Amino acid sequence: MNLRPGRILWLFLAGLLLAACGPLGAQPTPEDIVAQMQTALENMKSAHAVIEVNATHDGKTIRLLTESWFRRDGEREQIRSEVREASEPDVVRTLAVSDGETGWIYNPAAGKVLTGDRASLEAWRAEEGGAAAEMPTDLSSVQALTERALEISDVTLVGEETVADRPVWHVRFTPNEQAPQALQAARIVGDLWIDKANDLPLQASYTGEAEVAGEARVTVQELDQNEPVAPERFQWTPPAGVEVVNIEKLLPQRMTLPEAQAEAPFHLLSTPGDSPEATLVELFRQGDHYIQKFDGLKGQWTLAQGPAGDPGDHSRTGEGATAVTVRGIQGHLWSDPNSGHTILSWIEDDIVRTITGRLSPEATQAIAEALR
Repeated sequence: MNLRPGRILWLFLAGLLLAACGPLGAQPTPEDIVAQMQTALENMKSAHAVIEVNATHDGKTIRLLTESWFRRDGEREQIRSEVREASEPDVVRTLAVSDGETGWIYNPAAGKVLTGDRASLEAWRAEEGGAAAEMPTDLSSVQALTERALEISDVTLVGEETVADRPVWHVRFTPNEQAPQALQAARIVGDLWIDKANDLPLQASYTGEAEVAGEARVTVQELDQNEPVAPERFQWTPPAGVEVVNIEKLLPQRMTLPEAQAEAPFHLLSTPGDSPEATLVELFRQGDHYIQKFDGLKGQWTLAQGPAGDPGDHSRTGEGATAVTVRGIQGHLWSDPNSGHTILSWIEDDIVRTITGRLSPEATQAIAEALR
């Protein structure tokens, strides 16, 4: 599945934007409506919801049906979300639990648990989710996300509509001049449908272009709010025999090229230091892999290098791959004329080397040949 984990988890946790609050007055401004929603979040003590998610990305469609619980325990916000149904079988029964201090993300099909404290989860969310894939780990991060959206968006009241036979306000967010250029270029549009009677978000959606091309819609099917939720629901122990990975180990460790070359247990390829065609803008190690990001005359591109057999290994032949010779070695090239993305991957000295970017196949191969 091409959707990033941070994005998927944001989608099914997004249903926790639920609360109880008094009705709005007549003809509120869109800012009034959003302010009431924020107040509702602050006042919410507990919630249980069934949420449906439908999304498309990179030409693929996914559907998730999730069940989520929320409980406020003093200063701690506790969350549990479970995937009940999914278009991708391996996602079914995926679980996210937070007791307010420690969080766990468990995928039974993979037999793996990711765990960490709130700070680590926040860092991982930021790395995985990107600009359009924020994953709230509690309602405080939802509040922060809403505040940020208000800063960088023009908020408009589209009108009065009906969702699930209930009258709603339809509010729209579009990037303003304060938004990062990437968001403006992506033409992201976010929509909320908020129940006029009790200020509860009944539906949310977003559409985007360019790097975040796709759309998603989250619909609340069932809701029980401010009812008792047992504290034990937010306590969880990984099953015996599964792999437990601390999220801190998955976070990128940024470094300079000389530091990476001295540390790596293999020869780390890069562009010649005096190359006018490519400037190294970032380098980090993630697990056993080293990732370099470049900005060059031919465009922006990434070089990833690490041991063969990793889940990110693109060296194996796949649908749409073309066999090519690169640096005297057989490799494989994927190119999408619609998006302009190209992937070139080969194994050199038992290390997988992969170049990705919005480049032509010819430019990508030329870059590979110039690496030293």
